[in-house]
Amino acid sequence: MFSFAVGTVLLMIGIIAALISRDKWSPASVFPLTWAFGLWGVSASEVFGFYPIESEALLLYIAGSLVFSIVGIATYEMLRKLNRNTVPYGYFYNPINARKMVFFFCLLHLAVLPSIYIDLTSLSPDLVQAAYIARQRSVDGDDVLGWAASNYLQVGTMLIPLFVVCYLKKWCSASSLLIISTPWALLILLASGRSGLLQLLIGVMFIWVIVRGKLSAKLVIWVGGCFLLVLIGGAIATAKVALDSDESAGDFVYTFLEHFAGYAFQGPVLFARYFDGDISLEPLWSPFSSMCHMLSFVGLCIPDPQHLAFNRYAPDLEGNVYSMYFSLYPKFGVLGVIAFLSLYSAISTYTYFKAKAGNVYYMMLASFFMSSIVLSLFSDQISSSWWSLIKLTVLIALVFFLFTDRKKIRRDRAMINQSAGQTPAT
Repeated sequence: MFSFAVGTVLLMIGIIAALISRDKWSPASVFPLTWAFGLWGVSASEVFGFYPIESEALLLYIAGSLVFSIVGIATYEMLRKLNRNTVPYGYFYNPINARKMVFFFCLLHLAVLPSIYIDLTSLSPDLVQAAYIARQRSVDGDDVLGWAASNYLQVGTMLIPLFVVCYLKKWCSASSLLIISTPWALLILLASGRSGLLQLLIGVMFIWVIVRGKLSAKLVIWVGGCFLLVLIGGAIATAKVALDSDESAGDFVYTFLEHFAGYAFQGPVLFARYFDGDISLEPLWSPFSSMCHMLSFVGLCIPDPQHLAFNRYAPDLEGNVYSMYFSLYPKFGVLGVIAFLSLYSAISTYTYFKAKAGNVYYMMLASFFMSSIVLSLFSDQISSSWWSLIKLTVLIALVFFLFTDRKKIRRDRAMINQSAGQTPAT
């Protein structure tokens, strides 16, 4: 009951933020709406035995959403005023020769992806079992793939959104998009689990909104279907749901819904139990974990494990996901939560604003930050990914250096010169 009531309060905060910013997809609106639906989900999941949230942690959830929305609205309005008469231009506004890029990565696929498939099947000839073993090794902190293979899959999570941008801008066809992204996505699911792929799907939805201005029914159906397949595939791969069991169809549906509810909503419950002192947990997560990871390359820091201990979010169900707040509150308290959420809000709002102006690099960043906001129910994806964002920056700069469509730029400039009554330079 309390979770549902607070979820309703957060819904109102999200709606007000959307009305003030005149943008229902802005970070100031998306963050409280995400937590509104999350707390409604917690309330509904009490039918599966989830522990109810009846503590002051709910007040922290309200305060966090208020801070995020207020800072996001203020940042958005300031950027509007500062850029009112600015014409967007620059390196990352240039068109991409997507045909060359598709051909290049098709060749890379042929060279790299078969070796990744061989590495996976070496774990087990059964791909479902191989995915389960890969997941267990990842949780234990062991490497599943070699350095080159694992980084190539990470490149896939970064470049699939870029290919989506190319498709939306009509720089490449739908078939080219599918040829490039499908093998990457399948191997990401098998080797890395569903969290990265789910974040990718959420990011693609926000890219569609940024480029097209709204979601289409076709996209919602496609992404929703992919979402469902990834969740079902992940549940089977992690042995949470068994296809070969003697359960009836109704029991299978119940088991899957219970698993989905646990996957989606355990974070707010487990953090609230930690907040109340019902569970004891070493606070290994930190906003500076990614910086420590970077310093570890030169031996200046030893990163803490990112997989936390399991605790119960229902009498017979346990998990190890504790939401974004567990990265902030244990070490920095309420003031730390306010400070870091203010920073996250300002950064995500800035990238969203620049992405809407047409900057392709910021589209990639915005898709990451917006999907991280949705996944804040699980963990602090923002602060744990600074090293990945540095890689993304280098990768997108390299892509534009190699594949910028310079012929199209020259043609466009010639047309502008002709329309202005000038003779184009030869």
